[in-house]
Amino acid sequence: MLVSPLCDFTKPTIKFINLRYAPLDEYIYVLDRLRTDCDQDDLRYSVFKRFKQLLSRLLSGLPIEDDKLEDTLKFCKQTRLSHQFLANPKTLYQLVQFIEINKIIRKSITRIFESEIKEVAIFCKDIEQWKLICSLVDEHERDFIYPVYRATIRKNYINGPLFIIAPSYWISDFLKYPSAETVYIIQPSSVGIPELKMDLFKCNTEIDIGLVNTSMISTSINKLIIEASDDYKNRVKITPIVEPFSFKSMKEILGTLSHITCKEVLGQDGSVNYIQTNKTYITISNDGLVENKIFGENDNFHGTSYIVQNIDYSKMSHEDVNQEYRKQMEKWKKPLRDYYRPYELPHLLKDLGAKIANEQNIKNWSKTVTIAPKGRADFLAVLTFANIKSEEEIETFFKLARNMRSNSISLGHKKADVAKEIIKKAIMSKLSNREPLKNELSIGNLNAEIFMLKNN
Repeated sequence: MLVSPLCDFTKPTIKFINLRYAPLDEYIYVLDRLRTDCDQDDLRYSVFKRFKQLLSRLLSGLPIEDDKLEDTLKFCKQTRLSHQFLANPKTLYQLVQFIEINKIIRKSITRIFESEIKEVAIFCKDIEQWKLICSLVDEHERDFIYPVYRATIRKNYINGPLFIIAPSYWISDFLKYPSAETVYIIQPSSVGIPELKMDLFKCNTEIDIGLVNTSMISTSINKLIIEASDDYKNRVKITPIVEPFSFKSMKEILGTLSHITCKEVLGQDGSVNYIQTNKTYITISNDGLVENKIFGENDNFHGTSYIVQNIDYSKMSHEDVNQEYRKQMEKWKKPLRDYYRPYELPHLLKDLGAKIANEQNIKNWSKTVTIAPKGRADFLAVLTFANIKSEEEIETFFKLARNMRSNSISLGHKKADVAKEIIKKAIMSKLSNREPLKNELSIGNLNAEIFMLKNN
């Protein structure tokens, strides 16, 4: 294997192989038409979302199981939407059956072996995808390919060619820079970027690494035309594709999540949802416990009833963030201000481990406009005095203080942290008041999507 924690190449090369495969091109084209038909209607958008999820599997080089396709068709019928609107979903359902993922994988690997005679690392979502790929290559070719998985690729370099089936828009989800000596990106030509962009490679938090000199990256674009089946060619096309077609913005079509970095979770209503691995989510257990949780590659979501999938904090302002910070800090500041014998506080806090708990310092700490004691021992003392004792809550307040003091933390990161705490508290309040949880939760400028998992 050519995997190494050290890089032994100096100039990486990115080779975009843009596919022209009529059934897949038409699927993307019709899916975009379906998106424009949604017209801000939630039920229509839910239909679009299901077919977008199917596209995500296809673009990841993953086959679509028959039961997933049939469940999607069943959902469309249950919506009882107009026949006019359902014309595009019907076409998409038919097109999926003409898209041969095995053919795409096989033809793409053959193209690479035409130019590479050494070992090639193939990025795989899991062992099942690797088994599929092995079944599609010739026996003599198997000696020249090996799998690499997400956990490996994020921590190591590939000192040789790396083969990835995924749109370049997803690369920042899992690929560090530089990742390999030569990277082959297999994607439909309609969704591919025409040139390398500065923000192609990002950290996991979407902070730009900052490629100062992109001229050090060698790039090329090649086309790969894959012949469609006779059955597809002979079908009656409702609307011909206008050639050439390419979308300027693929966010709605591709989404921000890929199957490469996600796990499928079945919802109570039969819908398929996608959870990113190694990302923190607000969850509700079967026992009603609200907590932050990270799901790994092998998690089965046992014991989890609800997951807050998305939180939209785009409407939050900088002042909203600061107000929420101060509001959260009041949990330990107010007990200091309200204590009926303030002259006893220095002695009480010193007994709890404080180092500089004099009268003036305590007065400053309790003000709404200040942040928190800078010393860990002093901060722990005032938190303990306010009966804040759980490790998770203590660490939350320490993180909150760091965020308030730091100028290097982006506003977006601060918004995300604040939004999670607001939504988490709102959910806990609803549960304590025995209020039902709906699919959407709106608190001020925040909107959150919540889905209920199928009984597990």
